[in-house]
Amino acid sequence: MIKRRKTSLTLGAVLGTFLVTICSVAFAVGIDLTHVKPLSPIDWMPKEKFNELTQLIEEVPFGDKSLAYSIRIPKAWEINTRPFEKKLEATGKPNNRVLGIVSSYIGPPKEHQRSYFTLEAVSIDYEVGVRDWFINFMVSEGKSLEGISEEKDNKIEAIYVEVEADTTYIVRVSAIINGPRVIIARYYTTQKLFTEEKVMQAQVIHSFKLKNIESQGIERLETFGFLGQSYFDYPVSWSMKADTVKTIDRMKARLQRSKKEGLLDGRINIYLSNKEVTESRKHALAFYRDKFAVDNYAIERLIEKVKFEYHEDMTYGSTEAYQMVPTIPQMINFEFWVSIIEGEDYYYVLTLLTPARSEDFYEWARNVRAFRIVVKNMRRDDDGDNFYEFIR
Repeated sequence: MIKRRKTSLTLGAVLGTFLVTICSVAFAVGIDLTHVKPLSPIDWMPKEKFNELTQLIEEVPFGDKSLAYSIRIPKAWEINTRPFEKKLEATGKPNNRVLGIVSSYIGPPKEHQRSYFTLEAVSIDYEVGVRDWFINFMVSEGKSLEGISEEKDNKIEAIYVEVEADTTYIVRVSAIINGPRVIIARYYTTQKLFTEEKVMQAQVIHSFKLKNIESQGIERLETFGFLGQSYFDYPVSWSMKADTVKTIDRMKARLQRSKKEGLLDGRINIYLSNKEVTESRKHALAFYRDKFAVDNYAIERLIEKVKFEYHEDMTYGSTEAYQMVPTIPQMINFEFWVSIIEGEDYYYVLTLLTPARSEDFYEWARNVRAFRIVVKNMRRDDDGDNFYEFIR
């Protein structure tokens, strides 16, 4: 449990001007998250009535345990095989790159219209939050996202509008990241039937559960240690660079991601200051301020104070995100994130430099997820490396 003090530390008060060679991003999709609405609440029918009107479905599609699920759907619904013809490869296995339907049920016709359910799977290669992944997917597909829940346990629920031929569907969805896959359950109902079915739709989707939640993340994580003084984990798709340590009083390391030479896609810096030579968190930030600089960029404003989790080894943690604007018009906007963490022996300053969410949302989401992992796992000791209990 993190112990938080009542006094707050404004990171912006000690940040200076910024620094790095930055190139523009082409063909990127930017998103303004202030326009993403929360999911509207619905008054559910009593659980007993819902169970009376529905049937429990439990399946393991293609014998794949990672797809095993349960859900309650309306009793009159039947298995629907039609979507498989266009959504699956000839081998009958789920397409790992394109969303593929692995299970589907369809309701009886009502005024020549039908509601239906699909379960889909898609593989993903890099660490990203399911909420950000889904928002990006909706925007890239040109769909109208009407509301989305907060992410919890790698899961979200959402509602959006989709048009197929001349029919408008209101779609309720649950998306879950399970290991290196996103599992997506959708309940389609037509605009005409929505008022009648919206409560049933919401409860059906909320009843969806995966039976085997994988403990592994999307990517394998590596662990880096500062001479036994501190450790952190990071996704393997990031390149590590650590300078030779001359003193354990101050140490640093850098993670970077670049798809093309000369193009910065993301950078994370980690700085450690021993509390014996550093007076306070404020002084730790001030010491590294010059290293925060990026040529031709300046901090314009604080975007948000970010809620992050911090390791139990730490007694304090605070994270803020700032907007960076270029002084040269042709260059793109970036964001600069700063975490200041305090442990028993060290102050930790961690920074993220990333294309802004308004410039390239998916790259931003991927960078923020990696930064969250590094910050969350920043710790003083590592399992197997603490000999105190054996020698005291």
